[in-house]
Amino acid sequence: MSMKNKALSLSVAMGMMAGAGIAYAAPLSGSAAFFGGGLSATEVSSMSYYQDASVGNLGYGTFASDAKADYDGISSANIGYTSAGSDPMIRAFAGNYGLDFAGIIDPFKRGGTSYVSAGVNEGWDMVQIRLNDYYMDYYGYSTANRHKTTVHEFGHSLGLMHQDSATDSVMKQGLYTYTNPTSLDISNLQWKY
Repeated sequence: MSMKNKALSLSVAMGMMAGAGIAYAAPLSGSAAFFGGGLSATEVSSMSYYQDASVGNLGYGTFASDAKADYDGISSANIGYTSAGSDPMIRAFAGNYGLDFAGIIDPFKRGGTSYVSAGVNEGWDMVQIRLNDYYMDYYGYSTANRHKTTVHEFGHSLGLMHQDSATDSVMKQGLYTYTNPTSLDISNLQWKY
């Protein structure tokens, strides 16, 4: 094929790609919006909560308080946070965790007298939320991006999965400025809890 024909073929292919619509997944709702495992509805109704000093020291304290209030305040959903006892169910931390994630949850289940890692499709007894200040500093997260990340990770602790990028949801990944659960997130939590 001559150079002229290769250029024409590339040009036609690029034009076809540009004209093609991008397909997005439909918003996840009901059971499809949740991991297969997670905390039980009974546990979610009264979750003991511990917040490490690192959360406040690194500027995420207000965001964590807002996230708890947002989820706790959803009408027709039995979600509640209580002061930490000797064995808190939800534990929040902030720090330098490298450059792999902005935030992450680590679910655990009881393994005898201690906790062992749990998969997303297993029952959970405790969830650690880690907010990666180092990552967010490195990638220039705004205050609103940090707030969204915090609310997003609290959503994961309730079992919510990621939503497609075209969906109006605090559960989609990336640099967005949602600072509250959206109507989709709320209806999913009402469905489950």
